[in-house]
Amino acid sequence: MPITESPFNQNTILRLNTALLIVFIITALRVIYLWIFPLPLFGDEAQYWTWAQQIDWGYYSKPPMVAWMIHLTTLLGDANSTAWIRFASPVAHGCTAVVLAVLARYMYNQHVAAWTALLYITLPAVFLSSLLISTDPFLLLFWSLAMLWMWQGLHTNLLRYWLFAGLAVGFGLLSKYSMVVLPLSLAIYMIVAKKACWQEWLIVILTALLCLMPNLYWNAAHGWLTFMHTGDNANLGANLFNPDKALEFFLSQFGVFGPLPFAAFLAVLWQLRRRQTDTRTLFLVCCSLPLLLLIQAQGFISRANANWAAPALTSASILAVVWMLKHRPRWPGWSVLLSSSLAVTLLLIAALNVNLPSALDPFKRLRGSDLLADIIRPLLQQYPDAWLLTDHRMRTAELLYQLRDMPVKIVKWNNDHRIDDHYELTTHLSQNTAQQYLFITQDPASPVLPHFRKQHQLPTITIATHKDRILTYYVTLAGGLITQADLPPEKQGTPSPEK
Repeated sequence: MPITESPFNQNTILRLNTALLIVFIITALRVIYLWIFPLPLFGDEAQYWTWAQQIDWGYYSKPPMVAWMIHLTTLLGDANSTAWIRFASPVAHGCTAVVLAVLARYMYNQHVAAWTALLYITLPAVFLSSLLISTDPFLLLFWSLAMLWMWQGLHTNLLRYWLFAGLAVGFGLLSKYSMVVLPLSLAIYMIVAKKACWQEWLIVILTALLCLMPNLYWNAAHGWLTFMHTGDNANLGANLFNPDKALEFFLSQFGVFGPLPFAAFLAVLWQLRRRQTDTRTLFLVCCSLPLLLLIQAQGFISRANANWAAPALTSASILAVVWMLKHRPRWPGWSVLLSSSLAVTLLLIAALNVNLPSALDPFKRLRGSDLLADIIRPLLQQYPDAWLLTDHRMRTAELLYQLRDMPVKIVKWNNDHRIDDHYELTTHLSQNTAQQYLFITQDPASPVLPHFRKQHQLPTITIATHKDRILTYYVTLAGGLITQADLPPEKQGTPSPEK
């Protein structure tokens, strides 16, 4: 598709090279920040780190891409450094900004491309995601690549672009299964725009399935654990009427996108009622709106986290820039300035260790695990033969990372024989009833302790992460695990803690 001259704001054309240089600088500064001001890993990040210690084609709750990336980056540097563990995240977001700029230039012009790159790299959600390691940076990168190659395939009829798009969808599926929405969105676009490219669409699907095949094989060998977990996340067995949750998700998108870009995106959607939408807008809307509506519906019938619709940030960024440059030419600059100012403020607060109220601290979840490990460490030295026993996935993951330098066995309690997380799949209680455990819980009436004959309560641990947030942990030295053989005959059919 030919590139036209910009119809917007002719006197203040932003050069694409300048915008890409700024993207590079922002990405470099985020990487440097990871080294200078390292923050502890929170539970999900620590879990991904434990996955990366043993490369596989799948894991309990997610496809393998995030573990592969951690394994790769930690091979390049310190395997235990939080900076190296998170290194791929800001880099992936920087690459996504470049890909979106290429797509925007191909669809529109250099001016739209430049502002798209700057808008995306400064979005509030991208700022926070760049400082953590999660599945989203890689999902967004492959989503953007797939959009680029799909659009090129639609307008060149070259087979290679469809093959590239299939590979991008496949790697996106290896990042997060929500990638499946994009080829479905392409099908919606082809129906609405009357584009008869179904053979090419099948090429995308088949290529993606070939990429996903090893992960499907892993899931089949493990009882389809990842897919079952994805279904559990939908929480469809709960109350199926939650307008408050749906409204909460919708309002959260003003924080995810930023107020001005999301308002611009909504304005684009409002204009669709005129039914005079060009194919570029229609394609970009089809790459964002179906996912947003799907997650919005999920929020209405159950619950939806703000980041579940994160891939919509990609095409929505281009749409927002096009609308703003045409109708509100100052908005892109104001949006970038406001988001950047907020990001710098939050980074300074974190670097200076300002004690904010917990509700205002975006890094709240990252605080406390290192302090807990520092208190647990002397207890493990005092009881060197004891295993560490937990009753929570996040705590298990955090302690595995924080205590990685100690020869300690950490296991997660599992009394119902169901596999509900990665650590119930990979850790096992000892059948030796003489084994001692240091049991750590935040539940003062934990149902775990009645399964042990011997219990010695140790001092309670309290950690103040904020002025208004105190974490309390109860520690018990437990022994004499009660097994099935120890139960009376009438109770021997009930679940035991043995695996």
